[in-house]
Formats: sequence, structure tokens, C-alpha cells
Amino acid sequence: MRTPTADEIDDVLYSARAGDVDELRSALAAFAAEGAAPLSDAQLAQALDAAANETGNTALLYAAANGHMEVLSYLLPKLKLDAVLRANDAGNTAVHWAALNGHLPAVQALVQRIEELSPRPVESGAGADEEEDEEKAAERSPWDARNKAGRGPMSEAQMAGKEDVVKWLLERMIGGPTPAPSKEEVGEDTPAAPQQPAAAAQPAQQDAAVDAATNGVQDAELK
Repeated sequence: MRTPTADEIDDVLYSARAGDVDELRSALAAFAAEGAAPLSDAQLAQALDAAANETGNTALLYAAANGHMEVLSYLLPKLKLDAVLRANDAGNTAVHWAALNGHLPAVQALVQRIEELSPRPVESGAGADEEEDEEKAAERSPWDARNKAGRGPMSEAQMAGKEDVVKWLLERMIGGPTPAPSKEEVGEDTPAAPQQPAAAAQPAQQDAAVDAATNGVQDAELK
């Protein structure tokens, strides 16, 4: 794979921001050396890592910011954990931007992928106190990173009034990922029971105002 030009990087980022997965594939294919075979998934991951602008924004961040599920479905299987959690210069990850703009399906897809790629924590006993429970919830929530303003994705969603995102992230944080049941537990032909929502809790109070952001391709001014 050769080093992409600035114009080629712009093509990748614009395609992701516009939600055009076919154009994104074509833009990434241009990263292959002339006459070489098409890029493998590993090489595509390298290309996506290289395709960032001057403020550290990537194709994944732009797709998440605008809720483009087709692009996310194309990108996420190719990316490793550090790439999915990659932050821009302001410390915002793809989860931050999806949460800020209220794109719940995008938030869910990102969190699910992060949890799939993350090591499983060791479960604690039922007698842990509240502080220990909070610490262990944080351990099993690597998506709950803080940006340079000190806010996580749930805080950004709360301050932007995206209550459905806040509710889902809060339940996910408290409950953590649900492992798939074994055949011995449910029987080979028995469907697994659906995940039960965790008890409601109050999000932490915020002490700063979030910058306004828009969903549009042309007018998005995300940091």
C-alpha cells in the first residue's frame, strides 16, 4: 500500500461524511499501489488509519457523527479496538459524536463492536459496595472515554437533550455487556432470554455546556 495523497484522504473522509459507501470503497481502493492486488482487510484498516485530517478526524468519526449505518457496517468489522476508540485532537471518539447528535443505532453499533473487541472483566461477588460497582462498570465500559472537556459520550448526549441515547448508555454502563449463553445453559434449540434493562439511575450532574453540533454533511461543525 502506498502513502495516500491529501486529495485521496479528502475523498475518503467526504465519502464517509456523505454516507456513500460505494464512493468510500472506491476512494480506499485508490490507496493500492498501481498494478497491485486489491487491498486486504488488514490493508484497508491501515488505509483508514492513515486517512485522517489535520484535526484527527477519521472516516469512522464522520460516519458516526451523521448516523450513516451502511458506512459503519462496512467499516467496523475491519477495525481493531484502538481504531474504533481513536479520538480526534479534541478527544472525541466516534461514540462521542454519535451520542452528541442522537444517532442511537450508531451508538449501539459502536458500543457493541467495542465490547466485542474488549477483554471480558472478571465478575465480582454480589457484596461489592457502590463505589466498587461503579469502578467495575467503568472497567467494562471502554467506550466511556473522556474528551478534553472532561465529558464522556453519555454526558454529551445528556447536554444535547438526546434522552434515548442517555437512557441506553446508562443501562449499558450499569448492566455491562451480556455474554452469549452456552448450549448447556439454554439448550441447543432454545433461544436465549432477552437482555433485561438495568434499574434506572440518575446521570451525573454536568458542570459545562456542550458545543452545538449539526447532523448535516455540509454544515456539521464538530470538534
